[in-house]
Amino acid sequence: TLNESRDILAFLNTTVVASAGHAPQLLKKRDGTPGAVLCPIPFLRPRDIVQSQAGLSGAEKQQHLLQAITDYYHQQHAQ
Repeated sequence: TLNESRDILAFLNTTVVASAGHAPQLLKKRDGTPGAVLCPIPFLRPRDIVQSQAGLSGAEKQQHLLQAITDYYHQQHAQ
């Protein structure tokens, strides 16, 4: 999993975002003014963003997942 490599990647100044739910962060310039917004976007696993619903067809489940992914990206952009 991604978490297994976290310590090695941290040594290389790389942060692993292995699951959904991390809030965007404001990165400041050296003078303290806002410079950029970091929106960590992980690999989105279905279990992280949708709840399984009995009785749905495969196509319906796929459509629900697509909508959940779309909603996740819109929420991150809005923040």
